[in-house]
Amino acid sequence: IGSLWTAYGLFILIKHIMPRNLAELLTISIGTWLLIVVGLTAKHFTFFNGKLKHIFINYLIDLVGMIVMSLIIWKYAI
Repeated sequence: IGSLWTAYGLFILIKHIMPRNLAELLTISIGTWLLIVVGLTAKHFTFFNGKLKHIFINYLIDLVGMIVMSLIIWKYAI
């Protein structure tokens, strides 16, 4: 369910921004991941005395998923 919400959110962002090339699309994907996913989860790792590298290790799969979702949306929906 969470992945469907993420895909929908990326669709809305990509639809409104309308990236002209792959670099702009990747900027949207990576920026969204960094600012939202990592930003929201950093507080949980900090509270439990986690290390910053653990955030990136645990949520790297989300970054890959967001890039793939963005590529699919860009190719087929826009």
